[in-house]
Amino acid sequence: IQEAARQAQPEYLVITLGVNGVSFMNEETFKDCYTKLIQNILEVSPNTKIICNSIYPVENDYEHIDSINNTNIPQANEWIKAVAEATGCKYADSASVLKAEDGSLREDYGNGDGIHLNADGFNAVLEYLRTHAYQ
Repeated sequence: IQEAARQAQPEYLVITLGVNGVSFMNEETFKDCYTKLIQNILEVSPNTKIICNSIYPVENDYEHIDSINNTNIPQANEWIKAVAEATGCKYADSASVLKAEDGSLREDYGNGDGIHLNADGFNAVLEYLRTHAYQ
């Protein structure tokens, strides 16, 4: 990611990472890794505006719901929000547009595997980012 940022020097960079980390990282490790990623990007592309995007919810029948679920994902999103604030980045709660009433990923936004988005899901995220990320 750092090398891509060095080469591209993007005006904006959206980071959407962490869903796998919620299964094995504690808060301190998660925040430390996320903070270092931001610092590394800004080191090589200091004018890039970074948007720390929320982790998306999963469907209730997701294969690994015991370790990646809609209890630990919102907790990790709070960690991302804290890192964004501490590093001067924006936080985007795009997960909010993907949730069903119970907090799980809306089935019509999933690609069928319980965790990944389909085109409609990605379009909902993009619309959210266009209208909420940098005002």
